Amino acid sequence: MKKISKVIGILILLASCYQAPSNEMAYDEQPQQPDLQNHPYEEENQKKYGKAIPAKMKMDDSPIQNLKIIKTAEYRFQVKDINLSTKKVQDAVAEYASYISGMNMTVNGYQKNNQISIRVPNSNFNKLLNTIGQEAEFVDYKKINTEDISEEYVDIETRLKTKKEVKERYVDMLRNSAKSMEQVFHAEEKIRQLQEEIEAKEGRLRFLKDKVAFSTIKLEIYQVVDLEAMAAAQEHGFSDDFKDNFINGWSAIMSIVLAMVNIWPIILIGLMVLFWKRDFLSKILNRKRA
Repeated sequence: MKKISKVIGILILLASCYQAPSNEMAYDEQPQQPDLQNHPYEEENQKKYGKAIPAKMKMDDSPIQNLKIIKTAEYRFQVKDINLSTKKVQDAVAEYASYISGMNMTVNGYQKNNQISIRVPNSNFNKLLNTIGQEAEFVDYKKINTEDISEEYVDIETRLKTKKEVKERYVDMLRNSAKSMEQVFHAEEKIRQLQEEIEAKEGRLRFLKDKVAFSTIKLEIYQVVDLEAMAAAQEHGFSDDFKDNFINGWSAIMSIVLAMVNIWPIILIGLMVLFWKRDFLSKILNRKRA
């Protein structure tokens, strides 16, 4: 009996020892959550952007960041006071590191218009649009256009690199391989042609870089003139007309007096001639009566 109880105890002990490792293994095999804080992309993004950005987001954003986009906006709206709004637009342009490339203010019968061309860094494009839009009383239109020039940009860079490499080979040939004058002239002509093409490509590349770096906002603001107030200001009553006519009459008298003062010698001579003729005629009449 004792032997049977010992055997049963040994079996129970073995069963418990067998189940314990099984539970521990099951716990170890559970999938663990990835540590995003220590993810290599997270560490890189933390240094670059100052905050943690998921690796997937970074990979999706990189193609967009490499695109060469030219942005253009056309914005027209009504303002309450065109002079005050123009001043606020100029302040906003200075605040967002932009500059005004052109301004044209005109006045017609019922409107005051100001056409402003603004060059703004791409990073401040939307901010500046929103700021100057706060002056709008009524928006006529707001158009935003984008042009992707990535293909042309890359093509110019590739061609420019190739032309520079070819030019270097011709320069090396001119220095080391040219044996006759014909070869020298040929190499110099090729170098001259390549240099002109390189300068043209570099000029085009600078133009595209400027277009990409700075967007253009074509802004037109206008103020509607109050025609009734203008008409009231132009109306004159009887007292106003009397005052204007009196001033005009006085001005005419003063002009006559000044003209007479200006020709006083002629007037004096005329008076002397008149008195002489009068005295001469009186003597003749006296003789006839005698």
